[in-house]
Amino acid sequence: METGVKVRDDINRYHMRHKVAIIGQYIVLIGSFNWTKQADEKSNEELLVIRSAELAKVFEKEFQRIRVIKREVCRI
Repeated sequence: METGVKVRDDINRYHMRHKVAIIGQYIVLIGSFNWTKQADEKSNEELLVIRSAELAKVFEKEFQRIRVIKREVCRI
């Protein structure tokens, strides 16, 4: 089943260890948490849930800035 979500490969030589998701333009999920069953059940990860439209805009702006250095690898 294809959901239409684009998956991008980061080809930047610098690595970010944190992961970020923006939901509904006002919820920011950020942390080291890897979105896998292993991380959820057995790893010691952190995930912050922040409700802030202002912060979501900051992260969205940064995402759009670095997006140009990524390439689409597939759709899921």
